[in-house]
Amino acid sequence: MNKSILKQSKTLIVIALILSSFICTAQNKKVLETSSKKKPEWVGGVEKGYLIVTAEAPEIEEAKGKILQNLKSQIAETVATRIVSETTLQTSQERNNNSYELKESFNNFINSKAANIPYISEISLSKAVDYYWEKLKNKSTGEITYQYHIKYIFMEADIKELVWAFEKYQNDLNGKLNSYIEGLNSVTRFEDIEKNMDDLRTLQTEFDKDDPRYEKVDLIRNDYRKLAKKIIIETVEIGKEYVITQMRLNNVILTCNQIPKVSSNCANKFEFNLKENQIRIDFDDFNCYDDDENYVEVKYRMGSEYINKKIYIKL
Repeated sequence: MNKSILKQSKTLIVIALILSSFICTAQNKKVLETSSKKKPEWVGGVEKGYLIVTAEAPEIEEAKGKILQNLKSQIAETVATRIVSETTLQTSQERNNNSYELKESFNNFINSKAANIPYISEISLSKAVDYYWEKLKNKSTGEITYQYHIKYIFMEADIKELVWAFEKYQNDLNGKLNSYIEGLNSVTRFEDIEKNMDDLRTLQTEFDKDDPRYEKVDLIRNDYRKLAKKIIIETVEIGKEYVITQMRLNNVILTCNQIPKVSSNCANKFEFNLKENQIRIDFDDFNCYDDDENYVEVKYRMGSEYINKKIYIKL
């Protein structure tokens, strides 16, 4: 038997067992209180253009929380089904020919990213067109529970809006990823390299680990690390009690707002003056001697590593 059909068959069996259990359980419960005298006809039914959702819990507020979660899950399921059948968005899951598993993957993904999809994040029980609840008592155990039902409008236009929002969100992520790739060839600020690496780490959380974009982020971050290793500190000028330096990446002189860490085997009292793409470092060489190899060492921090240069000074 086809794996997809087998899974769907198992799902139908589970649903049938749940419904059977629900009917048996309902017969063993006494209704103590209701939100209205007459139970609405839509409760337990199906209506085109609406979602009928039910949840049960020991407290009414807990039941409301569950029903909101169930509502979002149903909407995610509907969107996942539509995406599988209609979307042209390229994802790693398209390598899987099993449409059941593909829909399941999209459903899990949409649920995990629901907070980022405006329509789903804005779902509220206050937007339900109708509701009904019952306070029930189990005749055998005496347990009290609340069964909550809502009728929520969900039209074809809503589905299309969600599919569009999902695709737009994914395409926006692709656009961000591409911008960091393009940024590898246009770095002009020293700080941008570390910032882009940090931003990429944040962006990676948007992707599941089996999404090829997750691994792609690692590759791009590694390319930025390689860029950092290509940066050199150039000595522009050495004078009496001062040096002027700049940083170069290939053919580009980088701007940098970071004050470097400077040390020396003899000089002290360092002062810094940033000017355009260069930095002037003034110091006191009173403790330096002609017979020694006197130097100042300039270090710029990049993450947990340093880019450094030792500059031998004149007396």
